[in-house]
Amino acid sequence: MTLRVKLVMLTCLMFAAACAMMFMVSQTILMTRFEELEEKDTTRNVQRAVSALYGDFSTVSIEFSSLMLEREAFAMVQDGEEMYMKMVVSQPTFDTLGVNYILFVTSPRTPPQGMGFDLETGEALPIPATLVRELTTGDCPLSQPPAVSDSSVTGILALQDNTLLVQSYPLVADTDFGPLEGRVLFVRFLDDTEIARLAEQTHLSLSLTRLDNPDMPGDFREVEAVLSVEAPTVVSPLNSDSAAGYGLLTDIYGDPALIMKAEVPRDIYREGQTTVIWLMVFLMTVSVVFALVTILLINRLLLARLFTVSSSISKIRGSGDLSKRVPEHGKDELSDLGANINGMLSSLQQSQREFLQSEAQNTALVNAIPDTMFRMNKNGVLLDAKAIGRGNKKPGLRRHSHVDRKPSIEYEMLSIEVEQRGLPHVLRALETGETQVFEFPLTFDHTATNYEARVAISGRDEALIMVRNITERREVEDARKKEVLLKEIHHRVKNNLQVISSLLYLQSKRVDDQRLMEMFNESSNRIKSMSLIHQKLYQSQNAATVDFAEYIRDLTDALFTSYGVRRDMVRLTQQIDGIILNVDTAIPCGLIVNELVSNSLKYAFPDGKQGQIVVTMRKDGGGRFTLVVSDTGIGLPRDFDHRESPSLGLKLVHSLVEQLGGTIEVYRQGGTEFRITFREIKQQPPGGNGDAVVASQAAAGGR
Repeated sequence: MTLRVKLVMLTCLMFAAACAMMFMVSQTILMTRFEELEEKDTTRNVQRAVSALYGDFSTVSIEFSSLMLEREAFAMVQDGEEMYMKMVVSQPTFDTLGVNYILFVTSPRTPPQGMGFDLETGEALPIPATLVRELTTGDCPLSQPPAVSDSSVTGILALQDNTLLVQSYPLVADTDFGPLEGRVLFVRFLDDTEIARLAEQTHLSLSLTRLDNPDMPGDFREVEAVLSVEAPTVVSPLNSDSAAGYGLLTDIYGDPALIMKAEVPRDIYREGQTTVIWLMVFLMTVSVVFALVTILLINRLLLARLFTVSSSISKIRGSGDLSKRVPEHGKDELSDLGANINGMLSSLQQSQREFLQSEAQNTALVNAIPDTMFRMNKNGVLLDAKAIGRGNKKPGLRRHSHVDRKPSIEYEMLSIEVEQRGLPHVLRALETGETQVFEFPLTFDHTATNYEARVAISGRDEALIMVRNITERREVEDARKKEVLLKEIHHRVKNNLQVISSLLYLQSKRVDDQRLMEMFNESSNRIKSMSLIHQKLYQSQNAATVDFAEYIRDLTDALFTSYGVRRDMVRLTQQIDGIILNVDTAIPCGLIVNELVSNSLKYAFPDGKQGQIVVTMRKDGGGRFTLVVSDTGIGLPRDFDHRESPSLGLKLVHSLVEQLGGTIEVYRQGGTEFRITFREIKQQPPGGNGDAVVASQAAAGGR
C-alpha cells in the first residue's frame, strides 16, 4: 500500500471519526437539552390543567352572593324552635355558576339543605347519600362551622360512587329570627364532561383516573409508584410524536386521590431532531469538502515532492554514483530533508575517499601502539607478530641484525612466554567470545618487569594477543597501597594519642591540687593538638600535608571548649586561607598556636573582660612564613621577659621556634602579639625526629 493511499484512508477515517464524535456529542448535549425543555413545557401544561380545574371556583362565591341578593335565593324559616334556611335557586343560577349542587350546612351533625341540577338535562338531582354521610361525620372540613374554621376550603372529594369538586366557605347572616351561621357548599361532578370542558379550555388532551380504580390503565399504574406529594408531576414520552405529563391530585384531606394525564405533541423534541440532522448534514458537508481540500493540498505540497526525493534516492542507489544529488526546492522541512540527504551523500563520498587512507592510517596506528602483538591460532602456533619498534614479522623471522640487542632479547623472551602461557587463554576467548587477561613477570638485566597480555578474538580460529609493560603501573599501585598504609598509621597514632589524652583527663579528675590539674589539662591539650594533626592527615587526599587553616580552626574550637570561654565574650579571628604545610612543619606550628592561644584564654581576659584573639599566617615570595598570634587583653607585665620566663609553655614555644629554624618577636601595644617567622621544614620520613622532639617536649611537664 502506497503512502498516498494510506494518507487518503487515514484522512477519511479521521474525518469520519470526527463526524461520529460530533454526532454523539450533539445527541448527548443538544438532544438532552431539548428533552429537558420538553419536560419543562409538559410539566407547565399539567400544572396549567390543574390550575384550570380549581380556577373556576375562585369566583363562584362572589357570583353566588350577587345572585342571592338579586333573586332572594335564600329564605329563613323557623319551625318551632328550629330555624333553617329555605333555598330557592333556579336552574339558570346553576348554569351561571357551573355547579351541580348548592348546599348549606349549619352544623357537622345536621344534614345539609340545598338543591341540585343536572346541567345537561336540566333535571333536579337529589343530594347523594354518600355526600350526606361525608358531611355529617363531624371531622369533614367542608362542614365545620365558622366558629371552628373561618376559611374557605376547595378540593376534591372522592366518594364511593362519585368524584366531586367541592368548595366550602363560611356564611354568617342576621335574620328576623336571629343570627344564622353555617357553610355554603358548591359541588361539581368531576366526570368526563368536566374533563372535556377543561380539555377544551386548556387545549390539551386530558384524562383522569382515581387511585382506587381497579381498572387503572397501564401507563397510570407505572407512574403511580413514582408520583408523591413531594414530586407531584412526572413526564414520560409516549412515542416519537407525543409525550404525557402526569399530575397527582390530593383530596380535601391532603391524601392522594387522582392522577391527571395531559398529552402534548413532541414539537420541541422533533424540532431538536431536525436541528441536529441539519447540523450534522452541514458538518459532514464541511468535513467532506475540508477532507478533499486537505488531501489535494497534502498531495501537491508534500507527497509529490516526497516521491520525487524517493525516486532520486533510488536512482543514486542503483547507479552507485555518490556525486549525484536530490532536488532541493522550497524553504521547508522537505527542502531541509533534501539538503540533509545531499549532505549525507557528500559525507559518504568523502568517507569513500577517506576509506583507503584510513586503512593505511590504521596500519600505521597499529604499528605505533606501544604494545607487542602476536596472532595465535587455536593450535598454539604464532601466525604473525609485531615487536616494539618493528613492523609485522613472521614468527620464523624473529631475529634481525639491524635491531639492537636489548629489544631483540625482550622480543625473544616475550615470544617464548606467550607461546607457553597464551594457548589456554586463546581457547577460552574463542569459547566464550570474551576478552581474556593474564599477567606474567620477566627479568631483564637483573630487573623484574611485569607484563599484561590481553587476548581478543581476531578471526574464526585465531586471536590477537597484545602484550604491554605494566611495571610503571604496578609501581603506582604499590605507592597507592603505601599511602593507604600510611593513612592507617596516622589513624592509629591519632587513636593512641586520644587514649593518652583521655587518660590524662581521667587522672586530672583525681587530683585536688589546682596547679597539678592545670598541668594535666595543658598536657592533654598538647596531645590533642598532635592527635588532630594525624586526624587531618589520614582524612586528607595527601597523607603528607595538612590544610593549616582547617587544622587551626578545629584546634582553637577545642581550646575554647576546654577552657569554657564563650565566643560572645572573646572573639576569634583567623586569616590563614590557602596555607598547606607538611607534617613536620604543621606539628610544631600547631603546638605553638596551642600554647599562645591557651595563654590568652587563661590570662589575657580576667574577670569576664571582653576582647579578641587573632591568628594569622602568610607566606611571602621568598618562601618564608609569618605566624602571628595576638590578643587585645591586659598584656604582659613591663618587667616580663618571655625569653627568661619559667613557664613551660613559653619554653616550649621557644624550643619549637628553634626547631623550625625561625625567630620570635613580642609586641605589647594594645595587648600582646607574638610574631614568628620561619621556613617550612623539609619532609622527614614518618616517625622521624620532628614527631619525637615535639612529643617529648610536650610531655615534659606542666606550666
